Amino acid sequence: MKEKVQEKTVEQFFKVRRAPKTKEVVVSEVFKDENGKPIPWTIQALSIEQIQAVAKASMVNGQLDVQKNQVGMITASVISPNLRNAELQDYFEVMTEEALLKAMLLPVEYAKLYEAIVELNEIKTEAEMVEEAKNF
Repeated sequence: MKEKVQEKTVEQFFKVRRAPKTKEVVVSEVFKDENGKPIPWTIQALSIEQIQAVAKASMVNGQLDVQKNQVGMITASVISPNLRNAELQDYFEVMTEEALLKAMLLPVEYAKLYEAIVELNEIKTEAEMVEEAKNF
């Protein structure tokens, strides 16, 4: 016998309005405040539209360029420091957000930042999805 499913009303879906998710993460121990404490970077979760736009901009010859997508996700997610800030770019003698990231961070710090963004957006890697499929 089929269980009767109670239909949801439109009003029930009005009860939730998602606020943007943000997170602070210490990416590098190099940048410190006046008290000597590491300055955290602030990142935000991206919307579906933002993720799709980054992916679309990362296409090269019909294929997703993984590195281009990664830097696009980072630049779209980082709120602070403001990677578009001309003063900051001038200080590091660069002219783009991508170049600023490379000038400010070591590879391990860059990877740590990307990992935090992936975690905040709850994006699973291909390996994680394969592992889940195996255990299903």
